[in-house]
Amino acid sequence: LHKCSIWWCCNAVIHPLLKKTSLDPSLHSSFRPISKLPFISKILEKVVAKQLTAALDEHNIYDSFQSGFRRAHSTETALLRVSNDLLTHSDAGDCSVLVLLDLTAAFDTVDHHLLLERLRDWVGLSGSALEWFSSYLSERSFSVAVSKFRSSTTSAVIHPLLKKPSLDPSLHSSFRPISKLPFISKILEKVVAKQLTAALDEHNIYDSFQSGFRRAHSTETALLRVSNDLLTHSDAGDCSVLVLLDLTAAFDTVDHHLLLERLRDWVGLSGSALEWFSSYLSERSFSVAVSKFRSSTTSLTHGVPQGSVLGPLLFLLYLLPLQHILSSFKGISYHLYADDIQLYISGTLLS
Repeated sequence: LHKCSIWWCCNAVIHPLLKKTSLDPSLHSSFRPISKLPFISKILEKVVAKQLTAALDEHNIYDSFQSGFRRAHSTETALLRVSNDLLTHSDAGDCSVLVLLDLTAAFDTVDHHLLLERLRDWVGLSGSALEWFSSYLSERSFSVAVSKFRSSTTSAVIHPLLKKPSLDPSLHSSFRPISKLPFISKILEKVVAKQLTAALDEHNIYDSFQSGFRRAHSTETALLRVSNDLLTHSDAGDCSVLVLLDLTAAFDTVDHHLLLERLRDWVGLSGSALEWFSSYLSERSFSVAVSKFRSSTTSLTHGVPQGSVLGPLLFLLYLLPLQHILSSFKGISYHLYADDIQLYISGTLLS
């Protein structure tokens, strides 16, 4: 086997396919991404797959209870085996509990390093064969590999949405701007967001008192913490002063240069990863669409991309220095939910 490191062997083209004709085509969740690889790469894959399958059969490496993607196995063989076991136990007077699990995005979350370990330790591959699979898995996700985010995916279309039917439609303040980005950009953003979130969790970079846009955090966790602190001080006979702050147009006023500094100095990004985010934030633009009319395109030089997957996460990272600033004031407690800030101080004597 020869090393397959040529970019055109690995570069896929994603075609969004509407799942059902009844779904809303303006929502990215209505589409299924169909990946198309070059014809020549599939010919090579078939040769390798044939050799690998033969080795797996010969050495009996398959899980004997796996019916997926195997010759002479199907959904029928899986159902027959499970049904037979359940009926056998039922005939014997036994009760059974059946749990059905379906892994979310299972194929998309495979770790390449762990997969190569499986091929080495469980399948027995080594040398040039293992190197080929390492090369086969690498150099994918072309946009990330070259530290570029395609400029064709950075232009948003703004649709004004009336906040309430009772508001005056002749006033622009009565509308909420809804930003729509290209579908393909959101697919790539989800991949990057997943990797970035994992790194933030692993290295404990999040502000401990930030409840916005985080897994296992919500408005409830923010309110519970603040309420608990205030009630605890009240039970101790202390007085408390609570100040609630809401930053105006917080997401729209983010400075891109400062955000990149946060990613470098506070998150630890560098090299191609930092260059990718620089490319992601640059050359952004938007236009406004009303009915059949559409405005000219305008450059967007500030703010996190509205309607994006990465936008909320980047905003949290932009606020990271705030935790050190607020913590430097003795006696002041705080909690954040995105751009909503709760400041409070408690004591027996307050002036």
